[in-house]
Amino acid sequence: MSSGRKERVVISCVTFEVEKVVEPVKYYQATRAHIIHYQKEGVKSAEMYGEFYDRVCDRIRGEAKIDVDIIEHQERVTDFSEMLRVMLQIIDDEQRAGDCEIYVNISSGTPEYAAAATVASMLSPGTMAFSVGVEEYTIDDDTIRDIFYKDGNPVGMASSVFPPRMLPDYSFDRPPEYLVRALRLFEARTSARESVSSAVMADIMRDMGIWLRDMPGEASRKQSDAVNYHRDYVQKWLANGWIVKDDVRRRYLVTEKGMNVIGTFYIDS
Repeated sequence: MSSGRKERVVISCVTFEVEKVVEPVKYYQATRAHIIHYQKEGVKSAEMYGEFYDRVCDRIRGEAKIDVDIIEHQERVTDFSEMLRVMLQIIDDEQRAGDCEIYVNISSGTPEYAAAATVASMLSPGTMAFSVGVEEYTIDDDTIRDIFYKDGNPVGMASSVFPPRMLPDYSFDRPPEYLVRALRLFEARTSARESVSSAVMADIMRDMGIWLRDMPGEASRKQSDAVNYHRDYVQKWLANGWIVKDDVRRRYLVTEKGMNVIGTFYIDS
């Protein structure tokens, strides 16, 4: 008999990290763990990837408090387009299979995976990306100098690199400027405990040049302001998940997602 709990899915990439992959699977109490890695016979680095993948699987099976279905994906983790395809396919398959919570680990794996995982999460409503901070490293300061320095000079992990490769030119729509600026105004006035009535907001937004429409005549304008404010702004904020309605206090509150939007887009210098 089903417990009624949602499936919890964690998607990660394994190269040379273990803790960054294992601990989130345990933390979110994942029922399924999709693990992407690269393995090719005869390629030394790929063979090491396989050892890290095996270690991750052993740790998850040995330490997770519930049974975790580990699903392996052998893919080219250095190819952004392939990683984006794989990520979207995993997410789409999981969402089609039923109601679930999907967590995407952007702290492990290659830069190409991390970029693709971030984009895929943004394109997939209900999918949550997370990062993992390092509390303690396996190497001390003296060892760092042995590894990342050459002839007394800092060089990092790479001593030589291939030429740069441009990422594919995907087009992702930014949120409309008028909607973001209006939300920033709403949040500022709410935080300052100032009026956010439709009449007040409409007048200020007219002055800011972000009011979408007007009707002739004072009486008709006041009536239309309330309708247009809720239709053109409030309802769209709600649909985007930028605000939620507080039924107890009968007001709208800006969500974390909304705060991220106004803190990211159309910031005046």
